[in-house]
Amino acid sequence: MMVCSGAGIGKSFFDGRNILTGIGVPKFNMDLTKLNKLVITMEECGELIRACSKVMRHGVEDPKYLSNLIDEMGDVRAMISVLAKAYELDQGKIEDATQKRLAKMSRPDYS
Repeated sequence: MMVCSGAGIGKSFFDGRNILTGIGVPKFNMDLTKLNKLVITMEECGELIRACSKVMRHGVEDPKYLSNLIDEMGDVRAMISVLAKAYELDQGKIEDATQKRLAKMSRPDYS
């Protein structure tokens, strides 16, 4: 994966360099392994957005669109687990946040 050129960046995120030094962010000390996980999660979220868009545009007559949606949902769920482990996040708190959101969405006034 290459970063768009501009602001002095043209190397990969993962080449071992401090990528933000070149754009004026001093002392950026994020673990590159964690940064990698965040980038992959962002990419997977983008792919899920694309899959949702295809279902909206093309419908569900062709099963490939639903199959792709399922695959991308699984990828995002997997990356949520990966991030939770990498940042030692409390799974109970993640589940609480999920349930809070589901409750909010189930209200009749939610649109």
